[in-house]
Amino acid sequence: MSRIKFLKDHVNGIKKGDEGEFTEGRANYLVRTGVAEYVTEAEPKQAVKQTKQKLKTTKSELCKTC
Repeated sequence: MSRIKFLKDHVNGIKKGDEGEFTEGRANYLVRTGVAEYVTEAEPKQAVKQTKQKLKTTKSELCKTC
């Protein structure tokens, strides 16, 4: 089973940004046609970077109010 994320609206009420788990063949077809992309391990790493940026922002906001 492969996890994919939809890049645009699709049939049966699937909206852009929805994620789902499909068989290898179906996932491959959806990615080849440009409807979806594979969900990789890189996304959780991006979330970690965003939290670090938020921490830096909070520190700079505290300094401005002092």
